[in-house]
Amino acid sequence: MRFFKLHNTYWSDRRSRLIAKTGPQGHLVYLYLNSASLGNYIGIFYLNRDQACMDLSMAESDLMDYVQKFINLGIVKYDEENEVIWILDAAQDMGQMLAADKRAIGIRADYAGVSKNSPLRKEFYTKYAKALTLLDEEFCAGETTGTESSFNKAKIGEARLRFDGAVEVLMALRTDNRQLFSENADEYVGADAVSIWKEKGHAEATRIILAAMRSNDLDLRVAMGRKPVASSPLRDI
Repeated sequence: MRFFKLHNTYWSDRRSRLIAKTGPQGHLVYLYLNSASLGNYIGIFYLNRDQACMDLSMAESDLMDYVQKFINLGIVKYDEENEVIWILDAAQDMGQMLAADKRAIGIRADYAGVSKNSPLRKEFYTKYAKALTLLDEEFCAGETTGTESSFNKAKIGEARLRFDGAVEVLMALRTDNRQLFSENADEYVGADAVSIWKEKGHAEATRIILAAMRSNDLDLRVAMGRKPVASSPLRDI
C-alpha cells in the first residue's frame, strides 16, 4: 500500500488556486495522479490512460486536456511518445536520504521502472540522483559488459539487492551498538559503502561489507583501508 502526503496547506496555496482554474475536475485529476495505484512515491511513472479514464469516469480527451493544463502551469511534465508523466514536486517530500535508508531500495525500484527511452528519466536523475541515492547509470552500464541476456541482467539485479541488504544489516548493527558507533556518522559510513561498490562492483562490495561485519568493523575503517581506532564511547565514526 502506498501513502500520499497531502499537506493541510494544499487548498490555500497558490498552486491549488491555479489548479482550480483549470476546470471543475482539476483538483480531482491532480490528486488522482498523485495518489492512484498506477503511480509511485517519486511521481514519475507510466500513465495508463485507459486505467485512469476508467478510474475517473472520464473521457481520454478530457483527461489529457487537464494534463496539458497542468503542463502549462509548470506542475507536471509529460512525455507523450513513451506515455511517462512526471509530477514535478512529488519527490521533494522524500527529502535527503542515506544510501542504506530502507526507503531508498523502493525508490530505486520505482526509478528502474521508468522507461529508459523517456528523456524525463534522465532529467529526473539529474535533479534527484544525489538526494535519493539513485544508482549511477553510467557506472551501472559499465557493469553490464558482455552479452546483454535476460540472465545477465537478472544476476546483476540480484547482486544489487544483496548489496543493499548488506548495507541495511550494517546500519542495523550500528544502531544496536550505539555505545560504540555514532548515529551522526551513519551517513559517512553509507557513503563509504557506496564508494566500495563503485570501485569494486556490487558482488565484491557485498563480500567486503559482510567480512567487515564479521570482524566488527562496523565503521568500515579497515574495509576502506584506514587505520582502525581503539574502541571508545560514541566515537564520531
